[in-house]
Amino acid sequence: MAEALKSNSSLTKLDTSGNELGPNGLDALAEALKSNMSLTALDVSWNNPGPEGLSKLAQALEVNTTLTELAVSEAGVVVNKINALRTKNLGAAEARQSNVDRSNVSNEDRSNVS
Repeated sequence: MAEALKSNSSLTKLDTSGNELGPNGLDALAEALKSNMSLTALDVSWNNPGPEGLSKLAQALEVNTTLTELAVSEAGVVVNKINALRTKNLGAAEARQSNVDRSNVSNEDRSNVS
């Protein structure tokens, strides 16, 4: 998927939520985001990216200029670590990239969602 995303010029929204991509999958996706210039919305919620995956994603946001919506809810990391990463990495990337309109790093409990 990540390799195809690198050269895709028509896909604007991608929802990978709940696919257990893990740190390696998120790393590959982050690398693809560095060259993809069509994607405007990405949902990587419920993928257990760990701090490494979130850091790679933040680095990709420094390069990608088209992504305007990002959801990373239930990232599988302790809430304090998510908030620290958001402040340090995602927040810094968003500050440098004014076109990120929305980001969601909530850690809501969806265990009762059917």
